Amino acid sequence: MQNIFEDHPLLLTGLSFLIVTLPQWISAVWGLWSTEPLAVVVQRRARAMNFSTFSPYLITAPLGLLMFSLVLYFTSEKRKLAFDYSYGLALERVYLGYDDSKKPPPVQLGLVLANAADGPLAYEVEHFEVIVEGRTKAEPVFKNYGGVIPKGKTSTFFYPSFGEELPKGKDHLDGLIRFTILYGHPEVGMFRKASKELSVSLRLGAKTGIAYLITKESDEPIKK
Repeated sequence: MQNIFEDHPLLLTGLSFLIVTLPQWISAVWGLWSTEPLAVVVQRRARAMNFSTFSPYLITAPLGLLMFSLVLYFTSEKRKLAFDYSYGLALERVYLGYDDSKKPPPVQLGLVLANAADGPLAYEVEHFEVIVEGRTKAEPVFKNYGGVIPKGKTSTFFYPSFGEELPKGKDHLDGLIRFTILYGHPEVGMFRKASKELSVSLRLGAKTGIAYLITKESDEPIKK
């Protein structure tokens, strides 16, 4: 029910006004078939049923106003959540996995995402690209495409491991990471889009490490 009011506010606003003015429309249609006004017929039937006065607006007006009030309430709540969750998805760091006990040693990168919002945060990875020394995965396969991060917690989203694609014998590798992630409230939906481009430098071997520089970034509302 809540999603209907949030996703179609204009349609339901128009419907609420249609409900309020429904007796007027019915009277107009009645006039095509009868010369006696509908209001007169309704009043006569109401007196026969011991109703001293009766107006259909007593039914349609409260229903229409109730629907319009619900539209205002749910849309304002969604705007408040969208404002409260602005810049709520943060990149805490870039994960680097390296295992030199295997041949060739696999190299894996990932995004450690932090929830900086005031409640649980749902996210969905729309685009994730990793290029290392000019190599990338043409069709990367991910175990999932998102999830829910509890308030104040982190979640790591992994890119598939590199192996034989990388040049052999090099302990220092340069690369690039690009990603776009949609995020919002688990029960309301996605209403922000965060994008970043990182220049990364990998150090492999006995002292494994990673350094990165954010070269481009944006965090903006999703336009519908």
